[in-house]
Amino acid sequence: MSGQVRRFAETSDLVNAAIDEVLRCDLSRGVALTGGRVGTEVSLALIAALESTRAAHSGTGGSWTGPVRLWFSDERFLQLGDPDRNDTPVLARAASAPESARAVTVESVLGPEASPSADAAARDYEQRLGAVGVPQVAIVSIGPDGHVASVFPHHALLRETAAGVRSISDSPKPPPTRVTWTVPLLMQCPRLLLLAAGADKDDAVQAVLAGDESLPATRLLGPNVSLFIA
Repeated sequence: MSGQVRRFAETSDLVNAAIDEVLRCDLSRGVALTGGRVGTEVSLALIAALESTRAAHSGTGGSWTGPVRLWFSDERFLQLGDPDRNDTPVLARAASAPESARAVTVESVLGPEASPSADAAARDYEQRLGAVGVPQVAIVSIGPDGHVASVFPHHALLRETAAGVRSISDSPKPPPTRVTWTVPLLMQCPRLLLLAAGADKDDAVQAVLAGDESLPATRLLGPNVSLFIA
């Protein structure tokens, strides 16, 4: 594959390396985050790292351009606070800091309590993202079937050629209704970190490394991509 492959003995090493990469990027437009076990670990560790960065700059005359916007490249169309949403643990962690000292703001996808439909929530998210610009860095988990965000193998959305935010109502992985970035939108991020941790990802990783174009993860490969494997 083009790009970089990095292998780690432990998931914690992968998380630490991903955070180091993110902190070297321009975060003026924020960072795109991902769901799943490892994705959530990275998100929570990133908040802690950004809080440390802010604290280190406080009172020293150093520049701090935060808070940093946190976007999610996919989200379940569920009520805000639902435990199955990707942003629920991140929102809770962000809110644990005093408002005056928060290092991040979470750009949440609207849920059914605030949006009449998943389509409307997708349009709203795309408009908000467009007003700021695509983040310079995105963290994306690879699913056991090779999916990324909520773009799944053999799904019609895999054929989408426009860079945008879309809704789906037939996700093969529950819940069925979701809001997701398209593969072309993810590819607009200048830096992509693909994460694959755990034995259940081994087959997908091998297929991606072999160039299997039926897998959404393979479509993201390029010189600006690092694949982190643990």
